[in-house]
Amino acid sequence: MPGPITSGMDITQVRQLATDMNRAADQIQQLNQQITSKLQGTPWAGPDRQRFESDWTGQHTQQLNTVIQALQDAARIATTNAQQQEDASNR
Repeated sequence: MPGPITSGMDITQVRQLATDMNRAADQIQQLNQQITSKLQGTPWAGPDRQRFESDWTGQHTQQLNTVIQALQDAARIATTNAQQQEDASNR
């Protein structure tokens, strides 16, 4: 039989979650920059290169930036929620 259902927040774990989400966003940003740099340094000419580079810089990097922003936003919200819980608990 499972234990009792509890409600509330483990502030420490929520703050760690926010830290992890920010770290993941940073890693994705670094990978995005590394791949873009490698693409720019890759000897390759012609229409296939142009199409590939256009897709990468136009579509794929924008999608990665959307993921980065979503992770940062979620981390910010989690941090705010943890702070609000801590403030409420200290009253």
